[in-house]
Amino acid sequence: MDTFKCNYHMHSHYSNGTLSPAQLVRKFIEEEYDVLSLTDHDSIDGLKEFMAACEATKIKGVPGVELTTTHELMGKVYDIHILGYNFDPNSQLIAEACQRFKDDTLPCLKAEEAIKMVGEAGGQSFLAHPVKIPGLGERGTEEFYKEFEALLKDLKKKGLKGLECINPMHTEDEEYRFIQYAGKYHLHISSGTDHHGE
Repeated sequence: MDTFKCNYHMHSHYSNGTLSPAQLVRKFIEEEYDVLSLTDHDSIDGLKEFMAACEATKIKGVPGVELTTTHELMGKVYDIHILGYNFDPNSQLIAEACQRFKDDTLPCLKAEEAIKMVGEAGGQSFLAHPVKIPGLGERGTEEFYKEFEALLKDLKKKGLKGLECINPMHTEDEEYRFIQYAGKYHLHISSGTDHHGE
């Protein structure tokens, strides 16, 4: 069976990365990746350049974005990042939300709104790097996993489609646990480097 090397999470100089979208494509082609997704923070400004570079080099490119959101559950407010994948890169909904972030007129995007917006643009929403979510308790403890599961279950009800299980900041044990939760709640699994250029 063929296996594909995918990086569904990276950032360009259009947000807080150091490389251009075209430079990112060249870098990961050299590292023999098959599928790439540019997920700049609250910006889709680099997608046109990114998709053109992917097309020119015959690598599969997936339009992406990483949206800064909050989610309230049982009296607690969690700061979480929602990854949007494979949406229409010309989506006015996403473009307008990103522009409002840029203009500082969007103080807070609710996770549920982000999930809905990505879905309406034809894409799928994933929960990014679970270990970076503040307020879940000490990382790796049963308290952490219990709170995380409650959060994931609620986001699934709101329309979440996937979970970033494979990430360089996750240990093997954490990746195994996250893959188990993805299976339990029938969520897609994604893998990403969260590359910023360092």
